[in-house]
Amino acid sequence: RVLWQSISALQKRYSFVKCVVYTGYEKNASAEQIFLKVQKTFCINLKEPVEFVYLRGRMWVEPRCWPRFTIIGQAIGSIILGLEALLKFSPNFFVDTAGHSFVVPVFRWIGGCKTASYVHFPTVSLDMIEKVRGCESSYNNSYIISQNKFLTSMKLNYYRLFAKLYGFAGRRNHVVMVNSTWTHDHIAKLWRARNIYIIFPPCNTTSFVELSLQRRGNRFGIVSIGQFRPEKDHKLQLRILATFLRKLSSQEAKCVELVLIGSCRNKEDKDRVIKLRQLAKSLHIKDNVRFVVGSSFQELKEEVSGATAAL
Repeated sequence: RVLWQSISALQKRYSFVKCVVYTGYEKNASAEQIFLKVQKTFCINLKEPVEFVYLRGRMWVEPRCWPRFTIIGQAIGSIILGLEALLKFSPNFFVDTAGHSFVVPVFRWIGGCKTASYVHFPTVSLDMIEKVRGCESSYNNSYIISQNKFLTSMKLNYYRLFAKLYGFAGRRNHVVMVNSTWTHDHIAKLWRARNIYIIFPPCNTTSFVELSLQRRGNRFGIVSIGQFRPEKDHKLQLRILATFLRKLSSQEAKCVELVLIGSCRNKEDKDRVIKLRQLAKSLHIKDNVRFVVGSSFQELKEEVSGATAAL
């Protein structure tokens, strides 16, 4: 949404600006199809058409390409992808909204571009480093590593080295934008960059204010909205729900439903949804969980309007 809202704002304010989007989509996804999806998902109508530059090297930034040393592998892959992008189209101003910070030096030094980044979530955060230091098992720190002091020390050094490289790449930006105070604090410490601006994600609440507060019968609905990415920790949400349901009577438990709403960026995210369904089944809560993948904005509003609580 940030990408398309920013393009819409640029078109309205600066008529002379030509917006070009680098995309990993296949060419069989036409510009018209992409625009229709943007309109359906975000209710954003673009004033002028946008040109798309299709990149073939998208697989270099996919996690499946780097099963080990993923973040450093993706950093290298993003440089390769950035070179392809620059060869196909060299802009005057480059903005990274996809979190590929190592592309920035490529566009600044080789392309001679002015550069900016909008950071949603730091690739490596101080929290991640602290979890490794504290031998805490999580989505990015396997149980085997967390229980081994030598492996923990190796991973800690790996993260520290990456954090320095990450900061070096981030400081090549002329302007840095972040989506929250939390992200600002991490980026300020990791990148040590000047000109960091907090620009909260565009969230139009007008249509939500108009929603009815009438709930559906005795249903206790919980909605969780977010992409099916590892850091969202949907597994934890399912385990918490299972613990909660065990404290209820069978009749009360039937009224509870958790609706996981989100989109999938790639095959890894789709596989993650499949595994989450399997986890719900193994926890005996599959009848209390519903997955809504790739919903339209209208469908999202309907789910929110019928919910009692939200995560």
